[in-house]
Amino acid sequence: DANMGATVKLAMRGNAKRWLDASHALDPAGFDRWSTLRILFEAEFCKPLTYAELAELRSTLVQKPKEKVSDFYIRVLEYHLEEDMAVTAAERAEDVYKADFQRRLKTVFMTGLRQDVRALMHCRPTVATLEECREAAREAEALATKVSAGAVAGAEAKDGQKDKKELAALKGSLSTEGQAI
Repeated sequence: DANMGATVKLAMRGNAKRWLDASHALDPAGFDRWSTLRILFEAEFCKPLTYAELAELRSTLVQKPKEKVSDFYIRVLEYHLEEDMAVTAAERAEDVYKADFQRRLKTVFMTGLRQDVRALMHCRPTVATLEECREAAREAEALATKVSAGAVAGAEAKDGQKDKKELAALKGSLSTEGQAI
């Protein structure tokens, strides 16, 4: 625990390093062990996104009407990987950072899905990981496509039946007019 704490201290860079230096100056004993340091680090850096941050992400990362789930997933990853470049390798190696990054990706991916796909995903049991979320979205997309295709085919069939009835009525009226003449 003490060795891990020392290793983490050496690996910290940027904001994490500045936070650690300032906090360590206030309470040196509280920052020597990884078990304590991890709790404090999570409290400082792994905060849930605010509603404003979620709204901003949601407005910029939304699945386009004809965009496939897999293409949208790649777009979300690319956006976050660019954002992730500002983080040092040591920070990226932290389990806490990895878990928070996966959570953010999952949140942005799920909230940005088309309404029809998202509605079908809410009928499923909870998905725990980003990969499970992506697979559930693909299945929901396939189901939404089938439902949409079935609705179009059903509408065409109803229109076809309506046309046949109208044609039969027209033929009937023509034949009765022909008999009257």
